Amino acid sequence: MAAVAFLHTRPPFQGDASGSSARTVNSATQTTGAIGRKLQGEMMTLLIYLAGWIIFIGGVAWGLTALHVAQHVIAIVAVILFGIAVITGATRARNRDRS
Repeated sequence: MAAVAFLHTRPPFQGDASGSSARTVNSATQTTGAIGRKLQGEMMTLLIYLAGWIIFIGGVAWGLTALHVAQHVIAIVAVILFGIAVITGATRARNRDRS
């Protein structure tokens, strides 16, 4: 019973008298949310793009294996294609999400 009386005697947190701290927190949260959504969109675009490239690289590697190409050559081709995928994916994701 004493704990309940103590809870009722404490005033709720109000921030400062003008209430500007509540508005500041709200606008900061909204800005962070917008930035987070933009970054999430860019990451999603990049991940989808890279997933397509990985499937393509797998197909090329499978084709080279079927042609009895040496494994070290296949690995070199795969690394080069993956590098191209990262560079073009980052460029395209950045340009696409700006508009």
